[in-house]
Amino acid sequence: VIATLKETIRGVSGASFNVPELQRALELATRKAYDVLIIRDISRFSRDVEKFAFFEPRLRLFVDVEFVWQNFDNTPTGKFYKTVSVGIAQLERDMITQRLQAGKRDKIRSRQSMIVANNEPFGFKVVKENGRYKPVVIEKEAEIIRLIFKLYVEEGLSTYKLADRLKKLKIPTYTDLRGKSPQGKKRGRYEWSIGTIRQILRNTLYYGEWRYGKERKIKKTIVNKDGSFREESKRVFHDEDNHIIVNVYPIVSKDLWDRAQEKLKENRTNT
Repeated sequence: VIATLKETIRGVSGASFNVPELQRALELATRKAYDVLIIRDISRFSRDVEKFAFFEPRLRLFVDVEFVWQNFDNTPTGKFYKTVSVGIAQLERDMITQRLQAGKRDKIRSRQSMIVANNEPFGFKVVKENGRYKPVVIEKEAEIIRLIFKLYVEEGLSTYKLADRLKKLKIPTYTDLRGKSPQGKKRGRYEWSIGTIRQILRNTLYYGEWRYGKERKIKKTIVNKDGSFREESKRVFHDEDNHIIVNVYPIVSKDLWDRAQEKLKENRTNT
């Protein structure tokens, strides 16, 4: 035994190609550092058919791949059962994900509770009360939200001119007030990005509706011609029927928010 490899990255998916120890096993195999790769179970190797089809043939060019809990011979039948086993592992993974998502949606709907990621939304502090997460308005930040809507809708500033006006007025950003950036990007003091302003203007939270299920990210692995790969993700937006609404205290009126959406739509059309 020349090495015992175990993925230690927390939350690594059985479908992810970004698995350092499996890549190390492949690297050692290409250097002919060992003869046999022993894996406990085929689901520990991969829970995704495409991932299995990428790594397993490349490993078998240099070493034998054996599974402790399964025995697949090198016949057409053995190869078929191997592929089916990976497909079953993928199905189990997808069903677990589906059940977790359904449980999360039921919890949000029944408790009317927000889910907070790493960063609280600008304008709010989220507190836990009776088992549910409730947003409380931070008035200093709420005033900035109202100013952004006013300058954009009532004074007719473009998002570019709005960012410049906020900087000249020395209006602090999320990073200025909280000491960290929600996107992890470093900017100078009072440096408002166009993307941040547009996110604020589009956010239903500010007229009193926090929505869950608006979108989801789909990850896909792209295999390059040289055999390397990269992971890409795209956002898929859902219809409003899929949204779960949690009512919160509004910072701006629904009428003002609607007018901002009309102007954003006009600007996209004119562009």
